Amino acid sequence: MRMTINKTLRLLLLFFMLYTGFENVQAQQQGQFSQYMLNYYMVNPAVSGTEDFVDIKAGYRQQWAGIDGAPKNYYVSAHTPLGKLHGSHHGKRANKQMLEHHSIGGLFNGQTTGQLSRTSGYASYAYHLPLDSKHFLALGIMAGAVQYSLTPTFGAAQKVDDDAINTANFSSIVPDGSIGLWFYSDDYFTGLSTTQLFDNRINVDASDNLNATLNRHYYFAGGYGIKVNRETKIIPSTLIKYSNNVLQMDLNCKVKYLGKLWAGASYRNKDAIVFLAGCLIAKQVEVGVSYDVTTSNLKSYSGGTYEFVLGYRLSQNAGIISPSDFW
Repeated sequence: MRMTINKTLRLLLLFFMLYTGFENVQAQQQGQFSQYMLNYYMVNPAVSGTEDFVDIKAGYRQQWAGIDGAPKNYYVSAHTPLGKLHGSHHGKRANKQMLEHHSIGGLFNGQTTGQLSRTSGYASYAYHLPLDSKHFLALGIMAGAVQYSLTPTFGAAQKVDDDAINTANFSSIVPDGSIGLWFYSDDYFTGLSTTQLFDNRINVDASDNLNATLNRHYYFAGGYGIKVNRETKIIPSTLIKYSNNVLQMDLNCKVKYLGKLWAGASYRNKDAIVFLAGCLIAKQVEVGVSYDVTTSNLKSYSGGTYEFVLGYRLSQNAGIISPSDFW
């Protein structure tokens, strides 16, 4: 016998279930990426301007391949330092002056999950303060807007056994923002950030009686570059994510050779084991690929998760030298 549920309640339940990153509905609402190591700017606006070049990146993620309506995530980002004494300048002059600098950037990202989509766009600013000749502390802010949309299903293959969901249609836009701190040097980094800063609500039904809260997400990141020899470096790192009483941790380790080739693995509790690889071509084009082996209860239904990142380093000087190369 078909169970009947109030239309607005059903839509609210659908909203929460589609935008959870874990099995528990008290979970992350933001898109999951396994190759955030190539673009920490995604989770912390203070990362903007740590490099000596304009950093442009695009990423795409197909989550839980083989499951109809599974999440698809994508993004495009760009950021650049302003007034920075670049690494290609004379070393003694750089160490002596210890100049502060600024940075600006932008991020566009989106996610589709079945009938539900999330699209957002942001602009960012960061201030970098030198603590000494090799250590910097950055503070960054990001502001923009996020749109959630739920559209009706039109194809027979897409429809589910509930007319309320098949005919649902809503769209809501709210302001959004994030803030972060980033401490970095040539050998290690650590950062704290908060996204979905405003705790805004998304209206799910036209009557404005039911809504969903965009809960704050908290991130802690850290990593260290261990030099094995002149050609090889081992880089352990972690990203800890917390939201709405749910804690998730990524433990990563990659090996980088000649600063151009790298491979590694990650473990994400309650979710996946990830295999990653990438390369830097002609000092400017960066390519990263990864495959997640699902370890959650979805492993019997999922063909795994695929992710691709493409980056371009737009040089501002004759040489491209960046303290983030070891990340």
